Amino acid sequence: MCWQGVNKVESWHRWVFWECSYCFCLCDEQSIKSDRYFNLRKTQAHLYSDKVVTGVRFVKKNRVFHIQIQQGQLLPRGAINESTLEWVPVDDYQISDVTEGVDSHVMSFENRGIDLDEVFKYDNMFIVTGVGFNAYDNRLGLDILVSGYNFEQGTIHIMYTDTVRNIGVDNKELHINNLDLPTRSKENSQPLSKTKQYLKFVNTGLEADAGQTTIPFIDIQDVVSNPPVPLAGLGIYYKSSPGYGGFVAPKLISYDYAAHVRS
Repeated sequence: MCWQGVNKVESWHRWVFWECSYCFCLCDEQSIKSDRYFNLRKTQAHLYSDKVVTGVRFVKKNRVFHIQIQQGQLLPRGAINESTLEWVPVDDYQISDVTEGVDSHVMSFENRGIDLDEVFKYDNMFIVTGVGFNAYDNRLGLDILVSGYNFEQGTIHIMYTDTVRNIGVDNKELHINNLDLPTRSKENSQPLSKTKQYLKFVNTGLEADAGQTTIPFIDIQDVVSNPPVPLAGLGIYYKSSPGYGGFVAPKLISYDYAAHVRS
């Protein structure tokens, strides 16, 4: 607590012609206290053991953000062997060991956008077997790896593995200006984004937080289904409550069994 009183800040005037207003500057400082690195390497399930992606979460290791996958063994007719569920370890590398634009994407004032989209393959004979970030047009996006599989037998066709990407060329910006810290909200966050949108990481509001914190925050909660199921796709979305900076979080698109249901 300060015991010296409060000084009111006003513009400085000289005569009637000159005025000097106090300015507020934002500093994009790359330092050991600024974690702005995102892994661009893909993470894949153990296909030779017929394992597929069943969940995801954002994690940070050595100042690098990763998409970590949960994998489980595929069984006949789209079931998952729950006893095999496990989180695949993320890459244990240092930021000094990687090449920017190849292994990692570094956020900056010019490159601070992230696409809010869903990525999936329009074919129910493929399921998600891997995931990773991509960096296109100065924004982060999402890649998924999909593999063909035999629904009746529960086996993966490794040779039919492909990358699906949504580069978000026509995405519209979702503005999140002048907001407070999301952790100060007493309400539950609600999904606020739609597909074909993107947002930029910005500073908190000047009145709410003096613009000293970067928002939105990154949600690191596990995103899994119960019971576990194969996935048709993945996505990234934005959630918040009114007046607060909110969170970026991953979401699952579960496999549609409808094509295999017989009357």
